[in-house]
Amino acid sequence: MKMFQRVLAATLVCAGMAVPSFSAAAQPSVVDLAGAWSVRQADGDKAAVAMQVPGDVHSALLAAGLIPDPYFGRNEMEVQWVGKKDWVVERTFDVPDSLLSKRSVCLRLEHVDTFCEISINGKKVGETGNRFRRYDFEVKPFLKQGENTITALFRSAELISEARAAEIPYPIPMVDNGLVKHINLIRKPACHGGWDWGIALMMTGFAGKTQLIGTDLARIDYVYCDQKHAAGRCDVTVTADVTSPEGGESVLSVTLGEAKASVPVKLAAGSNRISAKVVVEQPRLWWPNGAGKQELYDLAVSVGEDTLTRRLGLRTVEVVNKPDAGDTSSRPGMSMTFRVNGVDIYCKGANWIPCDAMTLRQTPERYRDLLGSAQAANMNMVRLWGGGQFEDDVFYNTCDELGLLVWHDFMFSCALYPSDKAFVGEVKAELAHQLRRLRDHACIAVWVGDNECIGALTWFEPSRKNRDLYLVSYDRLNRALTETVETYDP
Repeated sequence: MKMFQRVLAATLVCAGMAVPSFSAAAQPSVVDLAGAWSVRQADGDKAAVAMQVPGDVHSALLAAGLIPDPYFGRNEMEVQWVGKKDWVVERTFDVPDSLLSKRSVCLRLEHVDTFCEISINGKKVGETGNRFRRYDFEVKPFLKQGENTITALFRSAELISEARAAEIPYPIPMVDNGLVKHINLIRKPACHGGWDWGIALMMTGFAGKTQLIGTDLARIDYVYCDQKHAAGRCDVTVTADVTSPEGGESVLSVTLGEAKASVPVKLAAGSNRISAKVVVEQPRLWWPNGAGKQELYDLAVSVGEDTLTRRLGLRTVEVVNKPDAGDTSSRPGMSMTFRVNGVDIYCKGANWIPCDAMTLRQTPERYRDLLGSAQAANMNMVRLWGGGQFEDDVFYNTCDELGLLVWHDFMFSCALYPSDKAFVGEVKAELAHQLRRLRDHACIAVWVGDNECIGALTWFEPSRKNRDLYLVSYDRLNRALTETVETYDP
């Protein structure tokens, strides 16, 4: 099941599909905009072609016969023009009265790739600029009863990266692995520009959820838990980050397995953080593959009209560092042992990169096949590589179910990076989202700052000649990473 599943009456309104009727007792609070959209080149004269959302422009063009299969022969080079163009992606959708009657209607976008200006009925509602963030835009003033049009103008991420490089007074180099040499200056999967293991395809499109969420009293944005284990019990503090359009009184209700708790809450207009504690007696613990069962408890959290459900594994994970026995040197070797539920685990695993260069081909079936193969090979850990992406929910849910610990890089790899206020602000915003989104997965074992970036300080002539400039920049960015982890997943 999805780690986060919004338990609200919902309707899928795709192009060409009839709109279902709703009774007064079952009015929709969510309109899912996934499904059939269209795409056309912003500066071209060719007709639009069909595009699936979640999905990508390359897949749409391939399905329409407008580009060759980039995986065949040298076709990769024949499709590089796609990433240098701007694209218009749009669709119509119906809005029922029951959604318009809500005090707030939020357009929620996850994994937008990458620079996108969103309009509804010809009026701009917001823009995006970070593949790893979630964006919420208040759109009720832009909606009307019946048919509406949403238009997304995707700007070329490659050209934007080049423009940013021209604005910076000194070079910020990255490894020469691909065809987009300044992709380190934007928040997008680095491997989209090509890597030593894969082709260069600058993905464009909605890679994640596109939803309209209607709210009267409370919208639950995040749920996360703190576990305190003791003999024969586990105290779980459940925290919900809630948005309320106008504020009001409600009840926070939590069910974790057989344990229940309810507390009255007074919501202020805007953002709220509320908590309740439940106690699980004689908890059934979650274990890595080969060490025990992967016990997962059903968790439901409700506030006002909104409920989120997920599955929670109860466990402790420690990284144990201690000097090697008998090593009396000035810099002794150090252990790095993962200790789960008090038991040292010998970790066996592999490196995880995005399972396909094209977003549309990153299907649940692909994830489950690959991760199931890892489990069948007796692996108990996968390392999620920092040149890729924060993955879809199905990746983490499957790792939870299969007992695969995740060594999770943040999205930095084989490069130097900016550390100016705007760039650091984007990084903090993406981690504030991703840490709250992912931190409760039983599989998550450790957050790691980057892949090989400290080594990269010595790879490039500019950083070798001006060590302090680049070292200070590296330190400034990593301090921001540390502070954000301490805030959202201490």
